[in-house]
This record gives sequence, structure tokens and C-alpha cells, in this order.
Amino acid sequence: DDGSVLTGDGSSSTIGVNSAEGANTVTLDGTTISGYDTGVEMPSGDLSMMGGASIAGATYGVYAASTTVLAIDAAVDGGSAGTGLYVEDSPDVWVYPLDASGDVGVHIVNSPFRWDGGTVDATTALKVDESTGSVENMTWTSSTQIDAGSNAYVTSIGNSLDASKLIVDSTATIDEANLFSMDSTHLTATP
Repeated sequence: DDGSVLTGDGSSSTIGVNSAEGANTVTLDGTTISGYDTGVEMPSGDLSMMGGASIAGATYGVYAASTTVLAIDAAVDGGSAGTGLYVEDSPDVWVYPLDASGDVGVHIVNSPFRWDGGTVDATTALKVDESTGSVENMTWTSSTQIDAGSNAYVTSIGNSLDASKLIVDSTATIDEANLFSMDSTHLTATP
């Protein structure tokens, strides 16, 4: 889809775009979806969001299971009590940049992921369970930056983490790998 605007009436249990089970490919380029309980539901296949696509829902902006998710310049919103992007059992999740709002901005379950850049004002920016991946170069005003649940392994790159804004399960790990610059001289000359 290129540039469509899909607007629901706010009814519960409604879905803006519902992909059927099977090997499906859905590409949303500049698409705006709002006014539904779930903006996009993908039970399998491939989902691409790009070109300023904006997907909102009261419970889920995007709900994807067994789906490869790619986002380039997109935004998701789960409303005050929902999740912007929920992904479970995916072969790959790569979003760069992705803006996220909601109670939880992005929730990854049993999936490898990379989230590179974006602005997040969700209560919890990133929630991770049974997954390994990285979050990079974020601008976040969230009360919780990362909620690392059971068997989560998150590498934070180029972010300013605040220990008081992290939740880390006893089986989880958060590694901080920040970027730095350095001027170096050796015997009064650049080495």
C-alpha cells in the first residue's frame, strides 16, 4: 500500500489490516492506520513499514507473529495502555529508525532484533523476553528504558542508560557498549 489512510471508529476487537495465515508479504509505504483495536495483525509472512508509515491501535499498533519485520522511517503507537510493536517468534526484526509510543513501545518475544534509532515516549521503551538483540542511538523519555525479561540479552549501543530506568530479570543481561572519541599523541606526534 502506498499512502492510504485507514481510520476506524475506535470499536474494540477491530483490526485495520489483517493478513491471512500463510506466506504473505505486506508493505506499508507512507500508510496511516488509526482508530482500531489493532492497527496491523500479521500471523506470518513479511511486514515492511517505510516512508513515514504511522500505525496506531488501542491494544497494538502492530501485532506480528512468525513474521519477518522491517521498518525504515516508521512510527507505531499502542495508545495509553497498549503496545506499539509486538513481535513474537520472528526470524528477524530490524527497525531503523522507528518511533514508538504506548504503554510499551516495542515488545520482542523469542526473536532476534535490532532497533537502530528513533524517538520513544512510551512508558516502557523496550520490553524483551527470550530474545537477543541490540538497541542503538535512541532518544527516549520513557520511565523504563529497557525491561529485560526471562533469558533476554540486550546490547545497548550509543545510548545513555539510567540504572533506575532498567528492569533486569535474574536470567537476563544488558550490555552497554557506548561510542567514544579520543585524541591521542605519542612522543608529541599523532601515532
